[in-house]
Amino acid sequence: MLHSFTNLYSLSKTLRFQLIPIGKTEETFQQKNLLAQDEERANNYKLVKGYMDEFHKAFIQRVLAATVLPDLDAYAAQAANRSFKTQGSKRNQA
Repeated sequence: MLHSFTNLYSLSKTLRFQLIPIGKTEETFQQKNLLAQDEERANNYKLVKGYMDEFHKAFIQRVLAATVLPDLDAYAAQAANRSFKTQGSKRNQA
């Protein structure tokens, strides 16, 4: 049955879009040097990304290291018990 629904139409995987400035957009774009600013921003992002990733990683580690979870063992036991009950009910339904 599925064969009657497959390969019925050709599939084009290439999408082509073009942004064409209208009115004074191109003039404003060139006057404000927006393309050069955008390229500089992209290059700066590449330079800073490694530092930001390391900072973020250190921040997460610092916050998690300072986190205290009271009654973690009781919570884990309760979660395991709930999981066991759920699995048992699924087995009975099968």
